[in-house]
Amino acid sequence: MSQLGRRWTYALFFTFWIVQSAIAGVPEKAGPCTVPVRNGHPTDEDYGQSFRMIFKFVMLPGVRKPVLYSWRRNGAWTIDDQDAFVPFTGEFPSNSIHDSFERDPKSGRIIGVGLEGVFAIKPGELEFKNVIRKGGLKINNPRPATFIPRLNGFMFLVTNGLYIIDRNLNISQLRLDNPPVLTNPGGIVDLPGIKSVLINDKSRVYIRTDDGHSVLLASLESWDFLTNATVGPSGDTILLESYRNAFEVKILREHDGTIMEPTDAKTVRARPENKSFILQPSSTRLKKEILKNYISSPIPVRGESILIASDGLHLLRKVCTLDQGKRN
Repeated sequence: MSQLGRRWTYALFFTFWIVQSAIAGVPEKAGPCTVPVRNGHPTDEDYGQSFRMIFKFVMLPGVRKPVLYSWRRNGAWTIDDQDAFVPFTGEFPSNSIHDSFERDPKSGRIIGVGLEGVFAIKPGELEFKNVIRKGGLKINNPRPATFIPRLNGFMFLVTNGLYIIDRNLNISQLRLDNPPVLTNPGGIVDLPGIKSVLINDKSRVYIRTDDGHSVLLASLESWDFLTNATVGPSGDTILLESYRNAFEVKILREHDGTIMEPTDAKTVRARPENKSFILQPSSTRLKKEILKNYISSPIPVRGESILIASDGLHLLRKVCTLDQGKRN
């Protein structure tokens, strides 16, 4: 072999050695695999049954940690970035029954309402920040918030009135005419087409226009409550959907057309008992997904899913390292 040929041979060998060395320093990728969750084995608190570790799953858009409620463990839990099953840090969330979440579709900020007050979290954050503590501003047991786009804020009810939290987290009380003292405030349904909201207090439903005027619109049966509503095609009726029934209430306007009054405070049944009553949703309330045993639920922000198996919790990962694959 000539001297030039030997040089080319050495050069190719040297190049091949560099490439192989570089490849060896990069972890190879494997296909989908399951990764055990640390502290993810059922304990005596779970009666040794893994499905009791997660009975309710809430995924908050933009937040990497899911909200996981267990049967017997106190507070809310989560799976952190170290793949560990740990308590959700901070004062909120804490109660599977009383916690509620509402999202501002523009900023992505989420307001959480619970027994201890009102809290907020922004996309990318890992812990809720307190906005109103229990008892602050005489606010106790606030009801679920509803984001009202035209008012740029989250509206919620308490026994001493109606409040709104704006996009800068400033809190103010809103004018609320005519209703008696609120005894058991419930949810709020937005009616953007007529710039009004419906307010549910016990078995009563009030309509409030954005200028603060409010009147009794309908009376529900005992133990019934408002779930949804929409304005009828003509604009002079409101279709109410309660837990038990659906109703149509006619409204009258003042001469200037800005203030609405019901023709009758009593409700009119509009749904046959054997036929469903379809209404368009009017709230951006977050959907909550209930997990069942051995069923995976996605964590969109992380591209993973939680799998409840007989031996405990696992993460179903689309792409994992060979090292993770070998451990499983």
